[in-house]
Amino acid sequence: MTHGWIAYLVRRGAAGLALAMVTAGGAAAAEAKAYVVNEITVSDATRFQTYADQVPATLAPFGGKYLVRGGKGEAMAGTPPTDRIVILEFPNRAQAKAWRASAAYQKILPIRDATSTSRVYVVDGVAP
Repeated sequence: MTHGWIAYLVRRGAAGLALAMVTAGGAAAAEAKAYVVNEITVSDATRFQTYADQVPATLAPFGGKYLVRGGKGEAMAGTPPTDRIVILEFPNRAQAKAWRASAAYQKILPIRDATSTSRVYVVDGVAP
């Protein structure tokens, strides 16, 4: 089978190489999206809103967007979810972590920390 790929690459040149890399999971393969999941209990809604109003501008440079913002969860099994659920989507885990560490987000994070308690984690989506 390897010889068949080599012959294909020779016939197809660079286009064949790119296809082979994608097929083999090489550097040209698309990365899985990453999701930052926030389970939040807000203790001071008015002050928390000042934080929430500033978050969207911090997401854009990292390709982040809201999938769920403040959605009310309902337990279907296990422990009930917290009062507020937020799920953010990023192009990949590196971008999600870079957003969280960014100066713009770190500047507003103390507001969130002072007005809520939360559990925050990043998960990878299904690879394309």
